Amino acid sequence: MKRCLVLLTAQVILGSSAIAQTWVETQKTVSSERSDQAHFGYSLALEGNYALAAANREDVVDLNGDTTFNVGAVYAYERNGTWSQVQRIITPDYMAGDQSGVSVAISGNYAIIGASLHDFDAEGANPNSNAGAAYLYERDGNGTWNFTQKIVASDRGSLDRFGGFVSIDGNYALVGAYFDTHDALGQNPLQSAGSAYVFERNGLGEWIEVQKIVASDRGPNDIFGLGLSLSGNFAFVAASDESEDELGANTMLNSGSVYVFERDGNGNWSQVQKLVAPDRAAGDEFGSSVCVRGNRALIGARSEDEAAGGGSFEENAGSVYAFEFDGNDWVFVQKITASDRFAGDNFGHELSMDGDLAIIGARYQDEDETGSGTMINAGSAYVFSRDANGDWIETQQIVSSDRAAYDQFGHSVAISANSIFVGAILEDEDEFGGDSIYQSGSVYIFELSSPTGLVELESADNLVVYPNPAVETVTFELQNQLENGITALIVYDILGQEVLRQIEVQTLQKVVVSLNPLKAGWYTCELRTKDGSSSIARFVKQ
Repeated sequence: MKRCLVLLTAQVILGSSAIAQTWVETQKTVSSERSDQAHFGYSLALEGNYALAAANREDVVDLNGDTTFNVGAVYAYERNGTWSQVQRIITPDYMAGDQSGVSVAISGNYAIIGASLHDFDAEGANPNSNAGAAYLYERDGNGTWNFTQKIVASDRGSLDRFGGFVSIDGNYALVGAYFDTHDALGQNPLQSAGSAYVFERNGLGEWIEVQKIVASDRGPNDIFGLGLSLSGNFAFVAASDESEDELGANTMLNSGSVYVFERDGNGNWSQVQKLVAPDRAAGDEFGSSVCVRGNRALIGARSEDEAAGGGSFEENAGSVYAFEFDGNDWVFVQKITASDRFAGDNFGHELSMDGDLAIIGARYQDEDETGSGTMINAGSAYVFSRDANGDWIETQQIVSSDRAAYDQFGHSVAISANSIFVGAILEDEDEFGGDSIYQSGSVYIFELSSPTGLVELESADNLVVYPNPAVETVTFELQNQLENGITALIVYDILGQEVLRQIEVQTLQKVVVSLNPLKAGWYTCELRTKDGSSSIARFVKQ
Protein backbone atom coordinates (compact mmCIF):
# COMPACT_ATOMS: atom_id res chain seq x y z
CA MET A 1 0.00 0.00 0.00
CA LYS A 2 1.38 3.38 -0.98
CA ARG A 3 1.69 5.79 1.92
CA CYS A 4 1.38 9.54 2.08
CA LEU A 5 1.47 12.03 4.90
CA VAL A 6 -1.94 13.18 6.04
CA LEU A 7 -2.45 16.88 6.72
CA LEU A 8 -5.41 17.51 8.99
CA THR A 9 -6.44 21.04 9.88
CA ALA A 10 -8.89 22.33 12.46
CA GLN A 11 -9.73 26.01 12.13
CA VAL A 12 -10.74 27.39 15.51
CA ILE A 13 -12.32 30.84 15.67
CA LEU A 14 -12.68 32.54 19.03
CA GLY A 15 -13.71 36.18 19.27
CA SER A 16 -11.84 38.20 16.68
CA SER A 17 -8.86 35.85 16.36
CA ALA A 18 -8.49 32.81 14.17
CA ILE A 19 -5.59 30.46 13.84
CA ALA A 20 -5.35 26.92 12.49
CA GLN A 21 -4.30 24.06 14.73
CA THR A 22 -2.85 21.34 12.54
CA TRP A 23 -1.63 17.91 13.60
CA VAL A 24 0.40 16.22 10.89
CA GLU A 25 1.32 12.56 10.70
CA THR A 26 5.11 12.75 10.44
CA GLN A 27 6.13 9.13 10.99
CA LYS A 28 4.89 5.59 11.04
CA THR A 29 7.03 3.26 13.10
CA VAL A 30 7.09 -0.49 13.63
CA SER A 31 9.14 -2.72 15.89
CA SER A 32 12.58 -3.77 14.65
CA GLU A 33 11.73 -7.43 15.34
CA ARG A 34 8.14 -7.42 14.13
CA SER A 35 6.35 -10.77 14.19
CA ASP A 36 2.93 -12.29 13.64
CA GLN A 37 0.31 -11.01 16.11
CA ALA A 38 2.92 -9.12 18.16
CA HIS A 39 0.48 -6.21 18.68
CA PHE A 40 3.10 -3.45 18.61
CA GLY A 41 1.55 -0.31 20.05
CA TYR A 42 -0.52 -2.18 22.63
CA SER A 43 0.61 0.31 25.28
CA LEU A 44 2.38 3.66 24.99
CA ALA A 45 4.13 6.14 27.26
CA LEU A 46 5.33 9.58 26.20
CA GLU A 47 7.07 12.34 28.12
CA GLY A 48 8.92 15.17 26.43
CA ASN A 49 11.57 13.73 24.11
CA TYR A 50 11.20 10.13 25.29
CA ALA A 51 8.65 7.47 24.49
CA LEU A 52 7.99 3.77 25.04
CA ALA A 53 5.96 1.57 22.70
CA ALA A 54 5.22 -2.03 23.61
CA ALA A 55 4.58 -5.14 21.55
CA ASN A 56 3.15 -7.25 24.34
CA ARG A 57 2.98 -10.49 22.31
CA GLU A 58 6.28 -10.24 20.49
CA ASP A 59 8.50 -13.33 20.37
CA VAL A 60 12.14 -13.35 21.45
CA VAL A 61 14.83 -15.21 19.52
CA ASP A 62 17.99 -15.93 21.52
CA LEU A 63 21.58 -16.16 20.30
CA ASN A 64 21.12 -19.85 19.53
CA GLY A 65 18.18 -19.12 17.29
CA ASP A 66 15.63 -20.56 19.72
CA THR A 67 12.28 -18.74 19.91
CA THR A 68 10.37 -17.98 23.08
CA PHE A 69 6.80 -17.04 22.23
CA ASN A 70 4.67 -14.16 23.49
CA VAL A 71 7.37 -12.75 25.74
CA GLY A 72 6.65 -9.14 24.89
CA ALA A 73 9.10 -6.34 24.16
CA VAL A 74 9.22 -2.60 24.75
CA TYR A 75 10.87 -0.17 22.34
CA ALA A 76 12.41 3.07 23.56
CA TYR A 77 12.24 6.15 21.34
CA GLU A 78 14.07 9.42 21.53
CA ARG A 79 13.38 12.64 19.66
CA ASN A 80 16.30 14.44 18.12
CA GLY A 81 14.60 16.33 15.33
CA THR A 82 12.69 13.15 14.40
CA TRP A 83 11.74 10.22 16.59
CA SER A 84 14.17 7.29 16.47
CA GLN A 85 13.97 3.82 17.96
CA VAL A 86 17.03 3.63 20.20
CA GLN A 87 16.57 0.47 22.27
CA ARG A 88 14.69 -2.80 22.50
CA ILE A 89 13.95 -3.68 26.11
CA ILE A 90 13.48 -7.33 27.08
CA THR A 91 12.92 -8.17 30.73
CA PRO A 92 15.92 -9.96 32.22
CA ASP A 93 14.09 -13.13 33.35
CA TYR A 94 11.61 -13.41 30.51
CA MET A 95 9.47 -16.48 30.05
CA ALA A 96 7.06 -17.61 27.36
CA GLY A 97 3.68 -15.93 27.67
CA ASP A 98 4.77 -13.10 30.00
CA GLN A 99 3.29 -10.38 27.77
CA SER A 100 5.79 -7.86 29.04
CA GLY A 101 4.68 -4.38 28.02
CA VAL A 102 0.98 -4.91 28.58
CA SER A 103 1.43 -1.60 30.41
CA VAL A 104 4.19 1.03 30.41
CA ALA A 105 4.77 4.41 32.05
CA ILE A 106 7.50 7.08 32.18
CA SER A 107 8.35 9.75 34.74
CA GLY A 108 11.59 11.65 34.23
CA ASN A 109 14.47 9.18 34.12
CA TYR A 110 12.36 6.29 35.39
CA ALA A 111 10.13 3.85 33.58
CA ILE A 112 7.98 0.93 34.67
CA ILE A 113 6.92 -2.04 32.53
CA GLY A 114 4.14 -4.42 33.49
CA ALA A 115 4.18 -8.15 32.72
CA SER A 116 0.85 -9.31 34.09
CA LEU A 117 1.18 -12.95 33.00
CA HIS A 118 4.63 -13.55 34.48
CA ASP A 119 4.71 -16.40 37.00
CA PHE A 120 7.75 -15.96 39.27
CA ASP A 121 8.58 -13.77 42.25
CA ALA A 122 11.30 -11.11 42.45
CA GLU A 123 13.98 -13.77 43.00
CA GLY A 124 12.77 -15.92 40.11
CA ALA A 125 11.24 -18.57 42.38
CA ASN A 126 7.84 -19.64 43.75
CA PRO A 127 5.87 -19.85 40.52
CA ASN A 128 2.23 -18.77 40.63
CA SER A 129 0.48 -18.83 37.27
CA ASN A 130 -0.18 -15.30 35.98
CA ALA A 131 0.60 -13.70 39.34
CA GLY A 132 2.32 -10.89 37.45
CA ALA A 133 5.35 -8.66 37.92
CA ALA A 134 6.61 -5.19 37.02
CA TYR A 135 10.09 -4.02 36.07
CA LEU A 136 11.75 -0.68 36.87
CA TYR A 137 14.26 0.97 34.54
CA GLU A 138 16.41 4.08 34.82
CA ARG A 139 17.81 6.12 31.95
CA ASP A 140 21.51 6.91 32.26
CA GLY A 141 23.51 9.85 30.91
CA ASN A 142 23.97 8.12 27.57
CA GLY A 143 20.23 7.72 27.10
CA THR A 144 20.18 3.97 27.79
CA TRP A 145 17.35 2.49 29.84
CA ASN A 146 18.91 0.12 32.39
CA PHE A 147 17.02 -2.48 34.41
CA THR A 148 17.17 -1.71 38.13
CA GLN A 149 14.53 -3.81 39.91
CA LYS A 150 11.76 -6.36 39.56
CA ILE A 151 8.78 -5.87 41.85
CA VAL A 152 5.90 -8.17 42.79
CA ALA A 153 3.03 -7.95 45.23
CA SER A 154 3.80 -8.83 48.84
CA ASP A 155 0.79 -11.17 48.90
CA ARG A 156 1.04 -12.37 45.30
CA GLY A 157 -1.24 -15.17 44.18
CA SER A 158 -2.11 -17.08 41.04
CA LEU A 159 -4.12 -15.21 38.41
CA ASP A 160 -3.77 -11.81 40.17
CA ARG A 161 -2.36 -10.12 37.03
CA PHE A 162 -0.21 -7.68 38.97
CA GLY A 163 1.25 -5.28 36.40
CA GLY A 164 -1.79 -5.20 34.16
CA PHE A 165 -1.80 -1.42 34.63
CA VAL A 166 1.03 0.77 35.92
CA SER A 167 1.65 4.44 36.62
CA ILE A 168 4.68 6.33 37.90
CA ASP A 169 5.20 9.87 39.14
CA GLY A 170 8.47 10.95 40.71
CA ASN A 171 9.39 8.57 43.54
CA TYR A 172 6.05 6.76 43.56
CA ALA A 173 4.75 3.93 41.41
CA LEU A 174 1.27 2.43 41.35
CA VAL A 175 0.61 -1.11 40.10
CA GLY A 176 -2.79 -2.70 39.61
CA ALA A 177 -3.70 -6.35 40.20
CA TYR A 178 -7.26 -6.37 38.95
CA PHE A 179 -7.96 -10.07 39.52
CA ASP A 180 -6.57 -10.13 43.07
CA THR A 181 -9.08 -11.57 45.54
CA HIS A 182 -7.91 -10.31 48.97
CA ASP A 183 -8.30 -7.05 50.85
CA ALA A 184 -5.50 -4.79 52.11
CA LEU A 185 -4.80 -7.17 55.02
CA GLY A 186 -4.75 -10.23 52.79
CA GLN A 187 -8.13 -11.43 54.03
CA ASN A 188 -11.80 -11.58 53.01
CA PRO A 189 -11.39 -13.17 49.56
CA LEU A 190 -13.77 -11.94 46.86
CA GLN A 191 -13.36 -13.16 43.32
CA SER A 192 -11.67 -10.58 41.06
CA ALA A 193 -12.38 -7.72 43.47
CA GLY A 194 -9.00 -6.26 42.55
CA SER A 195 -6.34 -4.23 44.29
CA ALA A 196 -3.44 -1.85 43.70
CA TYR A 197 -0.03 -1.50 45.28
CA VAL A 198 1.94 1.68 46.02
CA PHE A 199 5.74 1.57 45.79
CA GLU A 200 8.11 4.31 46.92
CA ARG A 201 11.71 4.83 45.86
CA ASN A 202 13.89 5.18 48.93
CA GLY A 203 17.21 6.97 49.40
CA LEU A 204 19.12 3.94 48.12
CA GLY A 205 17.18 3.92 44.88
CA GLU A 206 15.15 0.83 45.84
CA TRP A 207 11.44 0.61 45.12
CA ILE A 208 9.67 -0.59 48.26
CA GLU A 209 6.01 -1.59 48.56
CA VAL A 210 4.56 0.80 51.13
CA GLN A 211 0.85 0.08 50.90
CA LYS A 212 -1.81 -2.10 49.33
CA ILE A 213 -5.03 -0.25 48.55
CA VAL A 214 -8.50 -1.54 47.83
CA ALA A 215 -11.93 0.02 47.38
CA SER A 216 -13.89 0.86 50.52
CA ASP A 217 -16.92 -0.98 49.13
CA ARG A 218 -15.07 -3.75 47.29
CA GLY A 219 -17.18 -6.48 45.78
CA PRO A 220 -16.72 -9.59 43.63
CA ASN A 221 -15.79 -9.00 39.96
CA ASP A 222 -15.31 -5.24 40.41
CA ILE A 223 -11.81 -5.54 38.81
CA PHE A 224 -10.48 -2.60 40.85
CA GLY A 225 -7.09 -1.76 39.31
CA LEU A 226 -8.14 -2.23 35.68
CA GLY A 227 -6.98 1.31 34.96
CA LEU A 228 -5.14 3.77 37.19
CA SER A 229 -3.25 7.05 37.17
CA LEU A 230 -0.91 8.73 39.64
CA SER A 231 -0.18 12.46 39.90
CA GLY A 232 1.32 14.21 42.91
CA ASN A 233 -0.61 13.35 46.05
CA PHE A 234 -3.51 11.76 44.19
CA ALA A 235 -4.00 8.25 42.88
CA PHE A 236 -7.03 7.35 40.75
CA VAL A 237 -7.91 3.65 40.56
CA ALA A 238 -10.69 2.44 38.30
CA ALA A 239 -13.15 -0.40 38.82
CA SER A 240 -15.00 -0.36 35.52
CA ASP A 241 -17.20 -3.35 36.41
CA GLU A 242 -18.29 -1.96 39.81
CA SER A 243 -22.04 -1.48 40.07
CA GLU A 244 -22.98 0.90 42.93
CA ASP A 245 -23.02 4.70 43.06
CA GLU A 246 -20.85 6.83 45.37
CA LEU A 247 -23.17 6.07 48.29
CA GLY A 248 -23.05 2.33 47.71
CA ALA A 249 -26.63 2.22 46.42
CA ASN A 250 -28.59 2.30 43.14
CA THR A 251 -27.08 -0.83 41.67
CA MET A 252 -26.43 -0.67 37.93
CA LEU A 253 -24.45 -3.67 36.75
CA ASN A 254 -20.99 -2.76 35.42
CA SER A 255 -21.73 0.96 35.40
CA GLY A 256 -18.22 1.53 36.73
CA SER A 257 -16.53 3.67 39.36
CA VAL A 258 -13.21 5.39 40.02
CA TYR A 259 -11.73 5.69 43.52
CA VAL A 260 -9.58 8.64 44.55
CA PHE A 261 -6.79 8.15 47.08
CA GLU A 262 -4.76 10.97 48.62
CA ARG A 263 -1.36 10.81 50.30
CA ASP A 264 -1.20 12.56 53.66
CA GLY A 265 1.77 14.15 55.39
CA ASN A 266 2.80 10.80 56.86
CA GLY A 267 2.90 9.13 53.47
CA ASN A 268 -0.32 7.14 53.97
CA TRP A 269 -2.73 6.76 51.08
CA SER A 270 -6.41 6.98 52.03
CA GLN A 271 -9.53 6.81 49.92
CA VAL A 272 -11.10 10.27 49.94
CA GLN A 273 -13.72 9.99 47.22
CA LYS A 274 -15.58 7.64 44.90
CA LEU A 275 -16.45 9.04 41.48
CA VAL A 276 -19.24 7.88 39.22
CA ALA A 277 -20.71 9.34 36.04
CA PRO A 278 -23.59 11.78 36.63
CA ASP A 279 -25.65 9.90 34.02
CA ARG A 280 -24.46 6.43 34.95
CA ALA A 281 -26.15 3.39 33.46
CA ALA A 282 -25.63 -0.35 33.41
CA GLY A 283 -22.77 -1.52 31.20
CA ASP A 284 -21.14 1.91 30.74
CA GLU A 285 -17.71 0.78 32.06
CA PHE A 286 -16.93 4.18 33.57
CA GLY A 287 -13.22 3.93 34.40
CA SER A 288 -12.20 2.00 31.31
CA SER A 289 -9.49 4.65 31.02
CA VAL A 290 -8.27 7.28 33.45
CA CYS A 291 -5.71 10.08 33.41
CA VAL A 292 -5.06 12.61 36.19
CA ARG A 293 -2.66 15.53 35.81
CA GLY A 294 -2.49 18.13 38.56
CA ASN A 295 -6.00 19.29 39.38
CA ARG A 296 -7.62 17.80 36.25
CA ALA A 297 -8.78 14.31 35.49
CA LEU A 298 -10.34 12.61 32.47
CA ILE A 299 -12.21 9.32 32.86
CA GLY A 300 -13.35 7.20 29.94
CA ALA A 301 -16.55 5.17 29.72
CA ARG A 302 -16.03 3.30 26.46
CA SER A 303 -19.43 1.57 26.50
CA GLU A 304 -21.55 4.61 27.40
CA ASP A 305 -24.43 5.29 24.99
CA GLU A 306 -25.67 8.89 25.14
CA ALA A 307 -24.44 12.17 23.71
CA ALA A 308 -22.98 14.92 25.89
CA GLY A 309 -26.30 16.72 26.06
CA GLY A 310 -28.26 13.53 26.74
CA GLY A 311 -30.31 11.44 24.35
CA SER A 312 -29.05 10.50 20.88
CA PHE A 313 -28.64 6.89 21.96
CA GLU A 314 -25.77 5.06 20.22
CA GLU A 315 -24.93 1.77 21.92
CA ASN A 316 -21.30 1.61 23.11
CA ALA A 317 -20.38 4.82 21.31
CA GLY A 318 -18.36 5.85 24.36
CA SER A 319 -17.87 9.02 26.39
CA VAL A 320 -15.29 10.77 28.55
CA TYR A 321 -15.97 12.68 31.78
CA ALA A 322 -13.87 15.64 32.94
CA PHE A 323 -13.34 16.33 36.65
CA GLU A 324 -11.45 19.12 38.42
CA PHE A 325 -10.19 19.46 41.97
CA ASP A 326 -11.70 22.51 43.69
CA GLY A 327 -9.41 22.39 46.71
CA ASN A 328 -11.64 20.02 48.63
CA ASP A 329 -13.27 17.58 46.22
CA TRP A 330 -13.04 16.31 42.68
CA VAL A 331 -16.03 17.79 40.87
CA PHE A 332 -17.58 16.74 37.58
CA VAL A 333 -17.34 19.59 35.03
CA GLN A 334 -18.05 18.20 31.55
CA LYS A 335 -19.10 15.18 29.52
CA ILE A 336 -17.14 14.80 26.28
CA THR A 337 -18.23 12.89 23.20
CA ALA A 338 -16.95 12.68 19.64
CA SER A 339 -18.46 14.95 17.00
CA ASP A 340 -19.20 11.97 14.74
CA ARG A 341 -20.09 9.44 17.43
CA PHE A 342 -21.65 6.17 16.34
CA ALA A 343 -22.61 2.87 17.91
CA GLY A 344 -19.71 0.63 18.84
CA ASP A 345 -16.93 3.23 18.42
CA ASN A 346 -15.52 2.71 21.95
CA PHE A 347 -14.58 6.39 22.27
CA GLY A 348 -12.70 6.66 25.55
CA HIS A 349 -11.17 3.19 25.45
CA GLU A 350 -7.86 4.98 25.98
CA LEU A 351 -6.91 8.61 26.61
CA SER A 352 -4.01 10.84 27.52
CA MET A 353 -3.74 14.44 28.71
CA ASP A 354 -0.99 17.05 28.85
CA GLY A 355 -1.86 20.53 30.06
CA ASP A 356 -4.64 21.95 27.89
CA LEU A 357 -4.46 19.13 25.37
CA ALA A 358 -5.99 15.67 25.37
CA ILE A 359 -6.08 12.77 22.92
CA ILE A 360 -8.92 10.23 23.09
CA GLY A 361 -8.94 6.94 21.19
CA ALA A 362 -11.94 5.31 19.49
CA ARG A 363 -10.48 2.00 18.36
CA TYR A 364 -13.62 0.69 16.63
CA GLN A 365 -14.56 3.85 14.76
CA ASP A 366 -15.17 3.28 11.03
CA GLU A 367 -15.07 6.62 9.18
CA ASP A 368 -12.17 8.90 8.35
CA GLU A 369 -11.87 12.59 9.27
CA THR A 370 -14.23 13.58 6.45
CA GLY A 371 -16.97 11.26 7.70
CA SER A 372 -16.55 8.93 4.74
CA GLY A 373 -14.18 6.16 3.66
CA THR A 374 -15.92 3.57 5.83
CA MET A 375 -13.59 0.80 6.99
CA ILE A 376 -14.82 -1.47 9.79
CA ASN A 377 -12.90 -0.91 13.04
CA ALA A 378 -10.15 1.08 11.32
CA GLY A 379 -10.14 3.39 14.33
CA SER A 380 -9.71 7.11 15.00
CA ALA A 381 -8.40 9.43 17.67
CA TYR A 382 -9.68 12.86 18.65
CA VAL A 383 -7.71 15.88 19.83
CA PHE A 384 -9.36 18.10 22.43
CA SER A 385 -8.15 21.48 23.69
CA ARG A 386 -9.23 23.29 26.83
CA ASP A 387 -10.37 26.82 26.06
CA ALA A 388 -10.25 29.98 28.19
CA ASN A 389 -13.55 29.05 29.84
CA GLY A 390 -12.21 25.68 30.93
CA ASP A 391 -14.27 23.72 28.38
CA TRP A 392 -12.79 20.83 26.44
CA ILE A 393 -13.36 21.44 22.72
CA GLU A 394 -12.79 18.90 19.95
CA THR A 395 -10.32 20.47 17.54
CA GLN A 396 -9.37 17.59 15.30
CA GLN A 397 -10.00 13.98 14.36
CA ILE A 398 -6.90 12.09 13.27
CA VAL A 399 -6.59 8.84 11.35
CA SER A 400 -3.63 6.95 9.93
CA SER A 401 -2.37 7.66 6.41
CA ASP A 402 -2.70 4.00 5.38
CA ARG A 403 -5.82 3.10 7.35
CA ALA A 404 -7.47 -0.24 6.74
CA ALA A 405 -10.31 -2.23 8.23
CA TYR A 406 -9.70 -3.77 11.67
CA ASP A 407 -6.44 -1.87 12.34
CA GLN A 408 -7.76 -0.54 15.68
CA PHE A 409 -5.94 2.76 15.34
CA GLY A 410 -6.59 4.42 18.71
CA HIS A 411 -6.25 1.28 20.83
CA SER A 412 -3.53 3.22 22.66
CA VAL A 413 -2.75 6.96 22.69
CA ALA A 414 -0.22 9.26 24.32
CA ILE A 415 0.33 13.02 24.16
CA SER A 416 3.12 15.23 25.44
CA ALA A 417 3.85 18.80 24.38
CA ASN A 418 3.55 18.87 20.56
CA SER A 419 3.70 15.13 19.88
CA ILE A 420 1.01 12.45 19.73
CA PHE A 421 1.59 8.69 19.51
CA VAL A 422 -1.27 6.43 18.43
CA GLY A 423 -1.13 2.63 18.40
CA ALA A 424 -2.86 0.47 15.78
CA ILE A 425 -2.27 -2.98 17.21
CA LEU A 426 -3.81 -5.03 14.39
CA GLU A 427 -2.17 -3.14 11.51
CA ASP A 428 -0.15 -5.41 9.21
CA GLU A 429 2.33 -3.40 7.13
CA ASP A 430 5.73 -1.89 7.82
CA GLU A 431 6.59 1.80 7.78
CA PHE A 432 6.89 1.74 3.97
CA GLY A 433 3.50 0.14 3.41
CA GLY A 434 4.86 -3.30 2.51
CA ASP A 435 6.15 -6.53 4.10
CA SER A 436 2.75 -7.47 5.52
CA ILE A 437 2.87 -9.43 8.78
CA TYR A 438 -0.50 -10.31 10.27
CA GLN A 439 -1.42 -8.05 13.19
CA SER A 440 2.19 -7.12 13.86
CA GLY A 441 1.03 -3.63 14.84
CA SER A 442 2.18 -0.09 14.16
CA VAL A 443 2.49 3.28 15.89
CA TYR A 444 1.79 6.59 14.18
CA ILE A 445 3.41 9.84 15.28
CA PHE A 446 1.72 13.21 14.83
CA GLU A 447 3.32 16.59 15.42
CA LEU A 448 1.69 19.97 15.97
CA SER A 449 2.62 22.03 12.92
CA SER A 450 2.92 25.77 12.53
CA PRO A 451 -0.36 27.70 12.31
CA THR A 452 -1.41 28.37 8.75
CA GLY A 453 -1.93 31.89 7.51
CA LEU A 454 1.40 33.15 8.87
CA VAL A 455 4.36 33.76 6.61
CA GLU A 456 7.56 32.51 8.15
CA LEU A 457 10.54 34.82 7.90
CA GLU A 458 13.40 33.21 5.96
CA SER A 459 13.31 29.91 7.87
CA ALA A 460 11.74 28.27 10.90
CA ASP A 461 15.13 28.46 12.62
CA ASN A 462 15.30 32.25 12.44
CA LEU A 463 13.25 32.84 15.61
CA VAL A 464 14.76 31.46 18.81
CA VAL A 465 12.77 31.20 22.06
CA TYR A 466 14.46 30.88 25.47
CA PRO A 467 14.16 29.65 28.11
CA ASN A 468 11.78 27.00 26.84
CA PRO A 469 9.92 25.88 28.93
CA ALA A 470 9.63 29.29 30.58
CA VAL A 471 8.25 30.35 33.96
CA GLU A 472 8.11 34.14 34.45
CA THR A 473 9.66 35.65 31.31
CA VAL A 474 10.51 34.45 27.82
CA THR A 475 12.84 35.97 25.23
CA PHE A 476 12.16 35.97 21.49
CA GLU A 477 15.23 36.62 19.39
CA LEU A 478 15.64 36.78 15.62
CA GLN A 479 18.90 35.19 14.49
CA ASN A 480 19.12 37.48 11.47
CA GLN A 481 18.85 41.13 12.44
CA LEU A 482 16.26 43.09 10.48
CA GLU A 483 16.82 46.46 8.92
CA ASN A 484 13.28 47.65 9.73
CA GLY A 485 12.76 45.83 13.03
CA ILE A 486 9.77 44.28 14.83
CA THR A 487 6.46 46.14 14.95
CA ALA A 488 4.29 43.75 17.00
CA LEU A 489 4.45 40.62 19.10
CA ILE A 490 1.31 38.47 19.42
CA VAL A 491 0.90 35.33 21.55
CA TYR A 492 -1.84 32.75 20.86
CA ASP A 493 -2.98 29.91 23.09
CA ILE A 494 -3.38 26.32 21.89
CA LEU A 495 -6.83 27.06 20.46
CA GLY A 496 -5.62 30.06 18.50
CA GLN A 497 -7.07 32.69 20.82
CA GLU A 498 -4.97 35.82 21.11
CA VAL A 499 -3.90 36.13 24.75
CA LEU A 500 -1.14 38.74 24.65
CA ARG A 501 -0.11 41.56 22.29
CA GLN A 502 2.69 44.12 22.32
CA ILE A 503 2.70 46.78 19.60
CA GLU A 504 5.22 49.45 18.68
CA VAL A 505 7.96 47.15 19.92
CA GLN A 506 10.64 49.30 18.33
CA THR A 507 13.39 46.72 18.37
CA LEU A 508 15.46 45.23 15.62
CA GLN A 509 16.09 41.78 17.02
CA LYS A 510 15.02 40.79 20.56
CA VAL A 511 11.90 41.04 22.75
CA VAL A 512 11.54 39.99 26.41
CA VAL A 513 7.97 39.27 27.52
CA SER A 514 6.47 38.78 30.99
CA LEU A 515 4.37 35.60 31.20
CA ASN A 516 2.69 36.37 34.52
CA PRO A 517 -0.79 36.84 32.94
CA LEU A 518 -0.64 33.44 31.22
CA LYS A 519 -1.52 30.06 32.68
CA ALA A 520 0.60 26.95 32.12
CA GLY A 521 0.40 25.47 28.63
CA TRP A 522 1.56 25.64 25.02
CA TYR A 523 1.62 28.95 23.13
CA THR A 524 2.50 30.26 19.68
CA CYS A 525 4.32 33.57 19.25
CA GLU A 526 4.11 35.68 16.09
CA LEU A 527 6.63 38.47 15.49
CA ARG A 528 5.43 40.92 12.84
CA THR A 529 7.93 43.10 11.00
CA LYS A 530 7.70 46.39 9.14
CA ASP A 531 8.06 44.69 5.77
CA GLY A 532 4.78 42.83 6.39
CA SER A 533 6.20 39.36 7.04
CA SER A 534 5.97 37.30 10.21
CA SER A 535 8.10 34.82 12.07
CA ILE A 536 6.59 32.23 14.41
CA ALA A 537 7.72 29.90 17.16
CA ARG A 538 6.21 27.82 19.97
CA PHE A 539 6.99 27.79 23.66
CA VAL A 540 5.73 26.28 26.90
CA LYS A 541 4.87 28.13 30.08
CA GLN A 542 5.26 26.01 33.21
